[in-house]
Amino acid sequence: RRSSDLMVVDFANAPAAELLPRLEAGLKIRAVALNSSVDETKMSIPSQEFQEALVQLGRICGALDICFGVRLDVGGERVYVVDEQGQMVSGVRLAAAVAQMALRKRGGGTIAVPVSMPNIFEKIADQNGGRVVRTKNNSYALMAAANDPDVVLAANGYGAFIWPDFQPVVDGIMTVVK
Repeated sequence: RRSSDLMVVDFANAPAAELLPRLEAGLKIRAVALNSSVDETKMSIPSQEFQEALVQLGRICGALDICFGVRLDVGGERVYVVDEQGQMVSGVRLAAAVAQMALRKRGGGTIAVPVSMPNIFEKIADQNGGRVVRTKNNSYALMAAANDPDVVLAANGYGAFIWPDFQPVVDGIMTVVK
C-alpha cells in the first residue's frame, strides 16, 4: 500500500524551494523536499545530470513507498514526474492525467492543448463533461486560449501547465499543489 499523503518534490536547487514551507502549512500537505537550497551553479545543468536526478527521485520514491515524485525546472514552471522505478512519465501521459483530474474536479469545462497533442484529450473531455480547444503549437497561443473563462487547464505535453483560475501563465508550483 502506497502513502497518499506524502509527496517528494525535487526543487532543482532553485528559488521555488522557498515556497515549500508556506505550501505545507497553508495546504496541510506533507512533502519531502530534495535540492531545496538555492545553488546558482545549478541554474543550468547537462542533460545527463538531469536524467540522473530523475533516477534518484524515483529511487527515493521507491524507498519511501510513494507512487511518484515531481521535479520542477529551475524556473518553477515545468514539472517532470517519475514513478517509483525512476521511469519518467511522458509529458503527454502526465497532461492527460492532469486534464482528467481538472475536469473531474470542476465537473466539466474546457481544456486547451496544442494541435500536436493526441486525440485522447477529446475522449477525456467527453468522459468528464468537458471539451477541448486546440491551439497553435506555441506558448503564446496556449496562454491566449487560457484567457477564455471556460478553460480550466491548458497543457503543452512537455510539462507546462496553465491554471487560468490562478493565472494564465505556465506554473509548475500550482501544478504540484493541484
